[in-house]
Amino acid sequence: MGKFGWKAQFATLEEFVAAACANEIGLGNPRMTQAKPMVRGGYPDVTPDLDAKQFRALVSFVDTLPRPAMLIPSLPRERDKAAKGERVFHSVGCAACHVPDMGGVEGVYSDFMLHRLDDPSKSSAKYGGRETVEVPLPEAHPLPAEWKTPLLWGVADSAPYFHDGLSATLEAAIRRHHGDAETVLERYSALPESDRAALLGFLKTLKAPADAKSVEKAPRTDVAQAR
Repeated sequence: MGKFGWKAQFATLEEFVAAACANEIGLGNPRMTQAKPMVRGGYPDVTPDLDAKQFRALVSFVDTLPRPAMLIPSLPRERDKAAKGERVFHSVGCAACHVPDMGGVEGVYSDFMLHRLDDPSKSSAKYGGRETVEVPLPEAHPLPAEWKTPLLWGVADSAPYFHDGLSATLEAAIRRHHGDAETVLERYSALPESDRAALLGFLKTLKAPADAKSVEKAPRTDVAQAR
């Protein structure tokens, strides 16, 4: 069981960064080569894009990124609403998996464990409307329907939600909590509208780092502009 990755498959930050570089953006590195096409045999090895010094520098940079924090509203009414929402968060059972403090770190809101959240009334063998091929998994390997409880710190600024990014809002994400979280969803659904709104208000206090810079959009280039 690791701390990083949707399947809790990486024990160290170095492993996580190596896999993210190789699989997400195609940057081969000393720890992991680029992913090779499965339909083409004999695909040649290529020189890593990042050398050992560059890779260590990248890991060090990621390791020093500021942590998210709770931003308490300045208006008394909104502050009271968020405080009420935090109490509701605990009372309905959200904190059973989204544990506020873990391993001496405050405000992570995760147990770092694997859980099933799929709707038991629907087949979990389908993904994106297509049947997935059943492949024998190694012993203790995470099942396709199992996902690590995501950290909630910074959740107010990290939409869309879930591993597939199909939940555009916090409310939509909560509504997808089935499987192991079915009873919690039932309690949430039975709440008065004011309590549900308060819970969402609390989640919106879990903000990205205040000094995090927004990513500037690159200037658009298309055929018309090229002409």
